[in-house]
Amino acid sequence: MSLTVDVRDLTFRHGSTVALADLSLNLNKGDRCVLVGANGAGKSTLLQILAGKRLLTEGSVQIFGQDVFRQTPEGVTFLGTEW
Repeated sequence: MSLTVDVRDLTFRHGSTVALADLSLNLNKGDRCVLVGANGAGKSTLLQILAGKRLLTEGSVQIFGQDVFRQTPEGVTFLGTEW
């Protein structure tokens, strides 16, 4: 069975500030995950990355076996606070 969410060695920077460092996350279909953390901890950044809204330079992110930035799977979206 392939992973639904497959994040490997993700590091993301806002300029020179590291927002996420060496993050790995693997979820199968039907798994549940709670994302909690302090303001500025990178929760929204991670969700934007998972939806393909942020380009990565370090690590890989696949949803349903596809690169989310180059080939976002149908139904994967990020509804941020900007709406």
